[in-house]
Amino acid sequence: MKIIVLLLTFLFYKILFATGGTILGINVSYIRNGINEDDFISKTDPFTSIYIDPGSPLSIDVWRDGGIASPYKYSVFNQQTSHYQEDSGGGANHIFDILNGHQIGRWSAGVDNDFMDFRVYQQLSPMTPLNGSNQSGTTINFGWISSSDVSSHWLQVDDNSDFSSPFFDHDVGNYVLVPVPGFPNDATTFYWRVQGKYAGQWGPYTATWSFTNGQFATGGTILGVNVTYLKNGIQEKDFISKTDPFTSFYIDPGSPLSIDVWRDGGTSSLYLYSVFNQQTSYYDQFSGDGTNHEFDIPSGQEIGRWSVGVDNDFMDFRVYQNSISGLVAYYPFNGNANDESGNG
Repeated sequence: MKIIVLLLTFLFYKILFATGGTILGINVSYIRNGINEDDFISKTDPFTSIYIDPGSPLSIDVWRDGGIASPYKYSVFNQQTSHYQEDSGGGANHIFDILNGHQIGRWSAGVDNDFMDFRVYQQLSPMTPLNGSNQSGTTINFGWISSSDVSSHWLQVDDNSDFSSPFFDHDVGNYVLVPVPGFPNDATTFYWRVQGKYAGQWGPYTATWSFTNGQFATGGTILGVNVTYLKNGIQEKDFISKTDPFTSFYIDPGSPLSIDVWRDGGTSSLYLYSVFNQQTSYYDQFSGDGTNHEFDIPSGQEIGRWSVGVDNDFMDFRVYQNSISGLVAYYPFNGNANDESGNG
């Protein structure tokens, strides 16, 4: 009986005097510009932003400061996607591996009832000119993958890798493909990088890429694309020439999509084939010396406005979802928006 009384007394005082934990800070692990980063953010730091590569894994290690209760509740919450994770334990910290697709957003991390906020943005990714490529001509197109959080872009081009005297150094607005004139075309090596403005603040530059301007080799141009898909349950394969008018495709829900990009001309030993969905920001590229390259588009990325290219030459087309509900779609050719199908 005496042991029971002592035990109850101990539990009473533990509950009476126990205090919840407070958050010391977080350790954030991610990839930026292809390099693994590991940053600690203290709760006392000003509001902090992290910039991660598209598709980068993200882990948030929440650290506790003080408290004599056990267990403690560790939690993370993405206010943008409503993704929430929590765990309880008596340790000094807990690591959360964030599910793919929930990395970007404004985060709250906490211990018990004490929280801190930080922001994770998608870092820009350079697209063209390809790193180490040869680019002939006096006007060169620069392109990159951006995100909806970016309101403007700053492009730097220089013949010095330290960008001490930039050849081009300007805010180019919300454009993601920018032609820059005035190159000497004399076999000079140039370096380039770009940064985005997030919520009024300029983020970090992308990795620096280089290209040689004006070697004897000439870049390729795009001849056209072969598009393979399903419409009304039947496999279709259509070729579009670059000289055709802007073209639209209508594919079944869930239909696979492949885009076979064909090159026309060029005397280089390496060509950059690329596809970019302007609606979803999906991008893929391939470098090779062949006359074409076929891209199998991942599920969920098929619908949208596509730009496809060879080196610095591009063409656009549109992919829509086809209706297969049993009704026949009717598209009047006279421009009248009213229904003329006779279906009411």
